[in-house]
Amino acid sequence: MRIGNGRAPALRSSGALAGEGKRPVKKEPWRGGERLILWISFSAIVVMSCRLKADKLVTAGWIILASAAVLALLPRRWLALQRRCGWRRAAAMALFALAFGLLFRSRWMSVTRFLPMARRLGLPWSVLVNIASAGGMLLALPFLSRLFLTAGELVSRAEAAAADRAGRLPARWAGYFLVLAVVWLQYYQMQFGVALFPQSLYGVRLEYFLLDLCVFLAVNLVLALLLGRWSRALLAGTALFTVWGVANFYVYRLHGSPLYLSELANTGTALNVLSNYRVRFTNLPFVILGLAVLALRLLRALRRVESCLPAPRRALPARLGLLTAEAALIALVFFRPGAGDVLGWSNYDAISRYGFAPCVVDDIKHMARPFRIPPGYRADALPAETEIRQGTAETAPDIILILNESFCDLDDYTELRADRDFLAPFYSIPGAVYGHAVTPSIGGGTNNSEYELLTANSMYLISAPAPFNFIDFTRRPSNAVQYLKRLGYSAFAMHIQSASNYARSTAYPALGFDDTLLGWESWPDFGRYGNRVGLDANYYQAMLHRYGQYETDAPRFLYVLTFQNHGGYEKNDAALDTVRVGANFGDLTDDVEEFLTSVSLAGEAFRDLTETLSAADRPVIVCMVGDHCPSFLPQLPAREDWSELEEQIAQRVVPYVMWSNYGADFSGCTEYMSMFGLMPEVIRAAGLPLTQYYRTILALKERFPVVAANGVYADADGVTGLYEPEDPACGPITEYLHMEYNAVAAGMDYRDELFLPPLP
Repeated sequence: MRIGNGRAPALRSSGALAGEGKRPVKKEPWRGGERLILWISFSAIVVMSCRLKADKLVTAGWIILASAAVLALLPRRWLALQRRCGWRRAAAMALFALAFGLLFRSRWMSVTRFLPMARRLGLPWSVLVNIASAGGMLLALPFLSRLFLTAGELVSRAEAAAADRAGRLPARWAGYFLVLAVVWLQYYQMQFGVALFPQSLYGVRLEYFLLDLCVFLAVNLVLALLLGRWSRALLAGTALFTVWGVANFYVYRLHGSPLYLSELANTGTALNVLSNYRVRFTNLPFVILGLAVLALRLLRALRRVESCLPAPRRALPARLGLLTAEAALIALVFFRPGAGDVLGWSNYDAISRYGFAPCVVDDIKHMARPFRIPPGYRADALPAETEIRQGTAETAPDIILILNESFCDLDDYTELRADRDFLAPFYSIPGAVYGHAVTPSIGGGTNNSEYELLTANSMYLISAPAPFNFIDFTRRPSNAVQYLKRLGYSAFAMHIQSASNYARSTAYPALGFDDTLLGWESWPDFGRYGNRVGLDANYYQAMLHRYGQYETDAPRFLYVLTFQNHGGYEKNDAALDTVRVGANFGDLTDDVEEFLTSVSLAGEAFRDLTETLSAADRPVIVCMVGDHCPSFLPQLPAREDWSELEEQIAQRVVPYVMWSNYGADFSGCTEYMSMFGLMPEVIRAAGLPLTQYYRTILALKERFPVVAANGVYADADGVTGLYEPEDPACGPITEYLHMEYNAVAAGMDYRDELFLPPLP
């Protein structure tokens, strides 16, 4: 760190000033770069603590005001650096910094625990708790500033020591310290991407925190070997993790899943739908950028002492040995036989407990092994019965399956106090049976819902998102499309979005669809509601047009994936919204009202579809279900004080409806049902033959109506739990998962007769 004009004599290792004689050390104020560090650092802390939710200009204004207030409150003497720093003083400040870090974590945790109680006690207590929290932060600011200044003094000493040959050893260790410091900042850049709560920053277990640093160090070591210098490698790494961290922040909030490497295959899909969203500028991306600024300042110091470090390529065997050791450690933790999964029932829980890097490594492991092997699986232990149980229908009915984009009744999760019953037309269809399905993902993951719906397979055994991107369905034909085709059905699929999204252009034919209608260019008229396009009403018109074009009397299966309710929900002016809510959701209120207006239109369109089909001269069954909740739902206050597992299910609940124009028997439908249980129920209601696999799913539904993709289940009494293979009570779930594994990944052990009728 350069002080003053850079012409002052350097410090010798003995502590005496260079040059002739001794002169008193003059304290000089920080230059612009150092003041910028303080400005960014404290702005990040203050803004993060305030949890501001505002647009870009308001957030920027808060940052400026917070920074100005901090700098105005700090004593002027604390904005000066000394040229010399005693080791005792540095050690004392380090210990104090450690103690303050623990205090900071404890304060956050205690405030987090007390806030619900304060709300219940009333407004005065809530105000007092928040004042105490803000007061604690203000009291901590001077100590945090001292910590930054002490770090600056250590860097300054290292730079001065680097100018003297006698100080090369301290300078080398200072260089190592700077390398590790930048790696540490990169770690926090990725953690802030999912920092919904402080636990995600400070709750990582120590052994995994060290493993995190090993992974980040390995990435920078590879870059150093390629670029030849540590400073260049760390600069490239910081740029990478800055972009990744900011992108991860928005992907996590809009899609419900962090930006793991397996998600990169969906980049085209993300770009196609990005125009539907309005990007909100909140505090955490500024924190990530602030960490990047701090890293750049440390890199400037590193460049001055880098000559004291061994060049990465000069000691190539040692560097390769270190990289090999790190790779061996990562392989030992993640890839050894019997290694457990880091990614579990909650992405946030996994990152809070293990850190982002182990989750990325675990995601890579799952990409290499896309299917989890259920414990105790043996092909010879599968049911021996293979007889197809014949159905009761004299004539196979046509089946229309509609996966409705983001179709969700928010009243099931939060208290809306809407000015009208926005789903009244949907819930008033004569002869319809209604219930709730549980989707595999929260706030996103349409492809995951498609997979469960069309294959009757749970995403629990799928280790990476978006199965259409990596499953070859020509080699795994066990799905509802092939099932119906073997019974003489023709199959057609339609979706207005690009055919390249989730590889649908190849996945749909591989599933068995005879024909598809994909992409905007395939639609002559897709309709509009304000700026929202692809209305359900137009979908159903196009589907009915295709339905009437069939020239044979063979039964028909039509699969429709809609688009109307897709986010974002800021496309229209608020004046176009026809549903108003009495609850105050802050910045999300407009989003909620536009979403409810769109869902209301979807319900009306479905009612009109059933009215049209009621006059059809062919028997037809229609099943419609939402694919997931809107992305903002987890940010809304929950209606009830659910447990953690209950909330995981509540955030996955969407409506489903089954209807026929001839009085099909839907008595097997239950109030709650897993997404993968819908098609077996449709096939049973249609009176079609049932294979062993479908009978197993229907039997499972009697004991465990809900088995979510993250392992959370609800039994017939509504009691929730987490699936444990060793628990005998979970036996029906284990039996189902063993059969599913045979269907998707058993290779030569695959038993076609368990899943599909015989070929005609």
